[in-house]
Amino acid sequence: MTRPVVSIIVPVYNAAAYVAECLQSLIAQTYSALEIIVVDDGSTDDSYAICQSLCNTSDRVRLYHQANAGVSAARNTGIDKSTGDYIMFVDADDALRDATTVETLLQAYTSQHDVLIYKKYHAHCTDTRKTVAYPVRKIAWRLVMRETLNAPWNKVYRAEIIKQYSVDFPVGVKIGEDLMFNIAYFRHVQTVAMIDYGGYVYREDNIYSATKNLSATVGRDLARARKKLLCWAMQQRSLSLGIAYGYIALKNARVTILQWWRKTKHTGDSA
Repeated sequence: MTRPVVSIIVPVYNAAAYVAECLQSLIAQTYSALEIIVVDDGSTDDSYAICQSLCNTSDRVRLYHQANAGVSAARNTGIDKSTGDYIMFVDADDALRDATTVETLLQAYTSQHDVLIYKKYHAHCTDTRKTVAYPVRKIAWRLVMRETLNAPWNKVYRAEIIKQYSVDFPVGVKIGEDLMFNIAYFRHVQTVAMIDYGGYVYREDNIYSATKNLSATVGRDLARARKKLLCWAMQQRSLSLGIAYGYIALKNARVTILQWWRKTKHTGDSA
């Protein structure tokens, strides 16, 4: 029986300190039907050379290079180049837990599931590896409130849904782009599976992470994300999702005020 192909997309930009560890964790995966798509987004350090070296060690790695256009554009390139039945995203400064991570996730994924959500790895947590499926209408509000939709790296997506409905990452958006991608995807989802398994090793100490460097367009970007969330709530005719929208709007207001305060303080300090 032919195994479904999993495409893992890795956007890379100036990640020379981390990318080797990341790619080695992917190359080590025991799941055989795997393609690793690495997109170098115009790195100015040794990232591309490191990726090239590792690419030569495994025929499962495909490396692409493009002029710098941002992480969204790099992920979109990866989607365009992918040939898999399922798509995963791994950031260049992160890694998968161990060599059996993809195998574990695919064993939990059934034909009734439209997306599988897994967890961040914590050394002192015990996984049950139990999988529970929910209708999207019943779980959507919780995914928003718990900010589970704020990242693409903790999910296994169906490539068919992404490509059939032209789901992509909005280019030029500095914050909220992952949420926008997920909302666009989840609008076409019927069943969500969640597995109690911490399979993603998330690096907390990367000072260049986008989540730690808010842009000047933060207010505009968050407003775009909220608009997509509101449209989804209206599509679902879900009061609970509408309440979740209100919660996110309040959190966004806090971020916008913080950005304004930082800008004002910086201007005052420079005067």
